[in-house]
Amino acid sequence: MRPNLAILCLFFLCCAAVARAQPAVDIHLLEFSRAEDGSLQFGSNANMTKRPGYDNQPAFLPDGSGILFTSMRDTLQSDIYRYELATGRIHRVTDTPESEYSPTPTADGTRFSTVRVELDETQRLWELDMAGEDPVLVLPAVKPVGYHAWGPDNRLALFVLGEPHELHLATRGSAPSTLICKDIGRSLQPMPDGRRISFLQRSLAEDDETESWWIRAVDPVDGSLEDLVEAPVDAQDHAWSPWGSIFMTQGSKLLECDLDEGAPWQERADFAEQGLSGLTRLAFHPGGELLALVAAEPAEDSEGAKE
Repeated sequence: MRPNLAILCLFFLCCAAVARAQPAVDIHLLEFSRAEDGSLQFGSNANMTKRPGYDNQPAFLPDGSGILFTSMRDTLQSDIYRYELATGRIHRVTDTPESEYSPTPTADGTRFSTVRVELDETQRLWELDMAGEDPVLVLPAVKPVGYHAWGPDNRLALFVLGEPHELHLATRGSAPSTLICKDIGRSLQPMPDGRRISFLQRSLAEDDETESWWIRAVDPVDGSLEDLVEAPVDAQDHAWSPWGSIFMTQGSKLLECDLDEGAPWQERADFAEQGLSGLTRLAFHPGGELLALVAAEPAEDSEGAKE
């Protein structure tokens, strides 16, 4: 039987739409040093994923030897890859019919958790070894999971998709999860105290029109919440530096807030002159001398990274 031409056309149009849904972004590695006054001096800028397409969600391995990240290459689904800092080589970690996102190494660096979009489009949290093998379903009953962060004692903070998106707490292997609050952002980060997890939550003024976003902390053991600081306008991704301050991206800028000093947000760098714009996710090397930044891909075509 010959395939229906209209159905085939519709299929390929849908596939193209899915591929376009992911932004064209690259991951940049920047060397930096920190002066006694807190200022940052940035050195070389290496585009570690210099190729057209989607490369995102960098996460340093605990020993600092490499970076796990999400990449979409020549297919309509994403897989997890690993960048080796010593050689600059990129290795494919997962090669599955499903899509994997948000790779997060375990504390001992032997495994990583990931949000898997299963073949029926269910989004749940899985865990695999560093070779991309031995898959284990972490939270069978919790879906749809968008993002996650690990706390102590196998406890998790989860971004659960909805209208609005929700913050849930859960423990590995148990069910169900516990709803903590609603209207949160995608960025979930373990805090330097080793216990709590920070996240962003939208706040509306009494007129229900003026909104702001606050960085808050949740204790995954008892569910207690604390306001930390109001986020800058148009900033949604944050990370904790090795010295304990909060960093956020905003356009082409890198901003820092030191909660201990009670200081307001300070601009630490503007990478516009280096051609970086549309900054989103960021991650610090455990040693504190490298910063991974996700930036919009330049308009011109670029060569692929080494496989």
